[in-house]
Amino acid sequence: MQSELLIHPELILPEPRPSGLLSNRDLNRAGISSKMITQLVKDNVLERRIRGWYRIVGAEIPPEQDLFVAQLYLARRQRNCCTQSDDVPPSLLTGGRAMDVYGVEVDLVPPTMLIDVDRRVRVPTEVFTILRAHLSAEAWCKRKGLYLPEPPRAVGDYAGENVSDLAVRTTVDRLRFIEGMKIVEAVDKWQDTKGPGFRRLVAMAREGVFDTESEGERRFFNDVLCLGGPLPDCQVWVTPRIRVDFLFIRAALVLEYHGKRAHRDQVDADAMRRYELDRLGLQTLVVTSSMTADPVGLWRHIHQLRQQGIADIAAGRRPPVALPPQGRRLRPLRSA
Repeated sequence: MQSELLIHPELILPEPRPSGLLSNRDLNRAGISSKMITQLVKDNVLERRIRGWYRIVGAEIPPEQDLFVAQLYLARRQRNCCTQSDDVPPSLLTGGRAMDVYGVEVDLVPPTMLIDVDRRVRVPTEVFTILRAHLSAEAWCKRKGLYLPEPPRAVGDYAGENVSDLAVRTTVDRLRFIEGMKIVEAVDKWQDTKGPGFRRLVAMAREGVFDTESEGERRFFNDVLCLGGPLPDCQVWVTPRIRVDFLFIRAALVLEYHGKRAHRDQVDADAMRRYELDRLGLQTLVVTSSMTADPVGLWRHIHQLRQQGIADIAAGRRPPVALPPQGRRLRPLRSA
């Protein structure tokens, strides 16, 4: 489909692709020869992004255009790698810009592209950087027309960039929420992959950073629950479809952290969840950030509830907890 905008007196440029780019072939099909393309570049009508690909000067630039430029550049040089399989993309967008495509907001940086270890290619470092891996061993997907490694690999490369621990933690949290990334499987991937970002993530997992799933839960755990006494288990399935934030198993006591953002407009869903927990015989304490302003007082209240729960179960006033199979966990249950 051709634009109605007459760019040159005798020419009508074709409509750009969703990437905002036009290829030599796109222009040739519209009757624009290679010689005419060269003149349009000189006249500042077209701008060459990489060899064979152009954008219309003054047109809106899609936010992912530089990502397509990197992907197209490496695809064009696929012939330099004779070992690449036909069912594996020539490159994968990884790191911080992959997080952006996945829907996780991060500071925008130049693209990082993952290419096969056997490839030999000259890289325009001002446009993107590269990492190398055995691409045939990497799981990948396609989003917005771009090829990406699956979240555990992409976030591992992101953790190797110049980003804070807070950025890494919140990015992992968001991938667990919006992409359903399973943390145990992610840790397996991080342990099996070389690189500073993967070592960083493994160390964070060993420290218990990913036992919780949000910054609010972590602050509550570290600032209140770690003041002393037995610790609860984190992220425990109490039915095949309900997983609670924290559970003292012997006391049948559930602690649910309600962050302002995550639980905004969730009154009915939260009430139904509380109702189901009550029917299971589980006592539930909802904790908010305001309650953590008095960490010692909150800690004492929690342990009073814990001790009362243990006494009630021992006296037969409440049933003990019967948990469903938990599957693989980062660490064994400790509060039974």
